[in-house]
Amino acid sequence: MEQTNFSQVILPQSTVKHAVEIKGPFWRQENVLMPGHYMFTLQTKKDLELVQVDRRYSDFELLRQALECAYPGLFIPCLPPKDRFITFQQEDSDSLKKRKQGIKQFLQIILSHDVISNEPLVNDFIEIRAQH
Repeated sequence: MEQTNFSQVILPQSTVKHAVEIKGPFWRQENVLMPGHYMFTLQTKKDLELVQVDRRYSDFELLRQALECAYPGLFIPCLPPKDRFITFQQEDSDSLKKRKQGIKQFLQIILSHDVISNEPLVNDFIEIRAQH
C-alpha cells in the first residue's frame, strides 16, 4: 500500500483561518476497569482566547468520515495509520511521533481549504471540548 505524501496533496487553498498547535500525545486512563488511550491536545485562538481541546485518534477518524460524507466529490486527506499495539510505555515512540505529524498535516490541509475550513463541523472539532 502506497503512503500518501501530504506535502504533495493539491487542494484549493486560502489562508489558514485557524492556527492549530498539537501537543502530546499523552496517556489517559479513566479508571482501572477501562483500557487507556492516547490523547492529543489541540490549541487554537478564538477571539484572542486560547482554546484547548483533547482529541483521541478515533475523533480524527470520525471527523474525516463526516467530511467524506459531507463532500463526496472532494478528496479528504488520509490520516496516518493507527498502530493498535502501542502501549502507554511508548509515548516517545517513532510510531506516535509519525501519527502526531500525520494528524498535524491532516489538520493543516483541511484548515487551509476554502470550503472545508468554513465547515461548522471542523470549527466545532477544534474549539469545543468533547466528553470522553
